[in-house]
Amino acid sequence: MDTYKIGTTANSESTMHKLTKDAKNLTLDDFQLDPPLYGYFQEVVIPQLQAISIQEGITEIEKLRRLKQTLPTSYLQKRHWTANYEIIRNIYNQRHKHRLEEWFIIFVEWVKTLPYAKEFIIRDLRKECNGNYRKKPVAIKAFRFMIDDVAPDWFMDAVTANTIITHEDGTCDINTLEGVMHAAYGDFLIQGVQGEIYPCKPDIFEATYEPV
Repeated sequence: MDTYKIGTTANSESTMHKLTKDAKNLTLDDFQLDPPLYGYFQEVVIPQLQAISIQEGITEIEKLRRLKQTLPTSYLQKRHWTANYEIIRNIYNQRHKHRLEEWFIIFVEWVKTLPYAKEFIIRDLRKECNGNYRKKPVAIKAFRFMIDDVAPDWFMDAVTANTIITHEDGTCDINTLEGVMHAAYGDFLIQGVQGEIYPCKPDIFEATYEPV
């Protein structure tokens, strides 16, 4: 969940607070484990933590220090997480086919329990748009080849890396995933959102882009 910070809030219960309350009553449900580890945790790890929690003759601070040193990283802590349906829908669309069961099973099943989840979160807009789509607004970087006074750093870096080959006649060739693309004098060179570089004729550029 730490990936999604915009529009969300999260507050975690401290290890000290949770351990001092729950160490005596730990169970397998307090850990995120694969089945082969169940026996080891039930017979070794949990009894060791419980023994420390009731140990006498040491201060609470020392007891807490020993508990934290012994505590496995698989220990689960409670987190209060707040988000609106727009954020949850975005996460659902990105994660409902994720290979980790924490996403495609636990998160997806939780989403289904939310009020009106079917109407506002799970609904597939692609099936409702009848094939009509609108391009998302994307900010790009561009300059006019051989006309603008200063070439940007990303262009010079591409020339240094031989991604762009300039020619004495005022043209250049750009190596792209689709093959070599040719740019003429005065064409716009564009750097896309993933760092890709490609040429664009001035009339098409003016009809497609505007300054931001």
